[in-house]
Amino acid sequence: MSREEYEIECLKSEAWGKHEKIYAVAESWDDGVHYYDINYYPTKKTEKFLRFSFIEHYLQFVDLLHEAGYKYFDEQLRFTNDIN
Repeated sequence: MSREEYEIECLKSEAWGKHEKIYAVAESWDDGVHYYDINYYPTKKTEKFLRFSFIEHYLQFVDLLHEAGYKYFDEQLRFTNDIN
């Protein structure tokens, strides 16, 4: 495990101390198609992944995550916030 991966794991643990369920979002390109990648963690030991190519679907899923009590975790900016 690299130092950066270790730091991210530490930050996730800190976020879980405040919130039980967190998620992170990244954007990617594959064969010229733009994707929204969502990693979400229903528990500390479980990671789930979804990929959307339409922003409408991505936004709807994020709304569902918020309704289910998930909090946003940004691995790049290294903070969590309470987006409502």
